[in-house]
Amino acid sequence: MATRFVKQATQQLNPVYSQQAKAIKSQIPAIQQLYETLNQGLTGQFNTQLQAGLEDAGARGLTRSSIPNDTRTALSGQLLQSQGQLGAQQAKEVAGINTQLGDLRLQKAQGVQTLADALFNRDLKKREFNWQKQMDERELQMQQALAASSGGGSAKYSINDDFASAYNDLLRWDGPYVGIGDDNKANPAAYNAVRQNWIRSGNKASDFDKQFSYLVNESHGKDYAGYRSK
Repeated sequence: MATRFVKQATQQLNPVYSQQAKAIKSQIPAIQQLYETLNQGLTGQFNTQLQAGLEDAGARGLTRSSIPNDTRTALSGQLLQSQGQLGAQQAKEVAGINTQLGDLRLQKAQGVQTLADALFNRDLKKREFNWQKQMDERELQMQQALAASSGGGSAKYSINDDFASAYNDLLRWDGPYVGIGDDNKANPAAYNAVRQNWIRSGNKASDFDKQFSYLVNESHGKDYAGYRSK
């Protein structure tokens, strides 16, 4: 899958998933505020209970320091336990939010891949259509030329299947870049690899160079094997 289709899909889907991620993350401050309020309530409850104990001691003629230490310890222990439970619950809820974000990232990755595949296939069909159109036009020109040279005879010309196969290899090139770009020029790496396969199949390099010279980007023609500047 060419990198450009993945980038294009990512750019199209980014706004949608960014909005969803923002909505999920917005829950975290609310959770933090809720548990901060609950903790404040626990602290207030502890102070109320402690104050009640002091007032009870005063009513019985005892000094504040006479309140049993185990009573203070028990109240403090209850407070710490309750705060610990709240902290654990808060952490669990925040972890749930992070899990949702992780699931969303996975959905985005899958969505990008699906859209990139669709963009690639759409582009491929477009290129295949253009290729067939070019081949039909060239075949018609050759038929007309042969007919004219034979005095109007019924000569028939067919495009070599190897040319179609080579172009199809360029069209479907699976690399970091597409084999043939939007400018109808071939990527040098793809061009050279397909040309090499053409030669290994027993075909003439000169035939390939002549047939596909229009795919060479002359601004950096030296990168194409067999290319000769005009």
